[in-house]
Amino acid sequence: MLVLRCTRKLLNRLRRPVEDALPSSTTALGDWYANLLYVRPMQLVLCVSAKSLLTVIVPIRPIETLIPRFRRSVLDHLGVLGTSSDSLTGEAMEMNEVVIGPTASRSVLGCMREITLALEYELQVGRFRSLEELQLFFSSYIMGPIGMREPRQVALELLRDPTTQNGG
Repeated sequence: MLVLRCTRKLLNRLRRPVEDALPSSTTALGDWYANLLYVRPMQLVLCVSAKSLLTVIVPIRPIETLIPRFRRSVLDHLGVLGTSSDSLTGEAMEMNEVVIGPTASRSVLGCMREITLALEYELQVGRFRSLEELQLFFSSYIMGPIGMREPRQVALELLRDPTTQNGG
């Protein structure tokens, strides 16, 4: 099971039932946090793994298919990063059930704010041609809360050994 912890802005947009008392995600990358961003002319959902700070960016529309597109984007991104097929299969199975809840970590929200500022800048200067290229950029974005490491390093370690806590 995967817990998708959404900001109030995204929860209002989703109009789906929200569970307050949630168990922890059973995925190797833990809970994911999501926020709705208005970046003209697009509306995007910024998704960040709580354990690795790995970033996935998904257009919000069509909103009815956001959850399956989010899952597919995570798995595709992990594949591009070199995740083994066994680890991908395991993560995909754990992501079959997604429950939506409110955010719970100010630390992850702070990291998302930093990523949002960088994302807005990168979209403004137009250095990247696709959301996939942006995701690759953010997978190597050094982050303090994971020990000044790259999210892709932490994610790949967690996928090899899911008992690793907070990336090491």
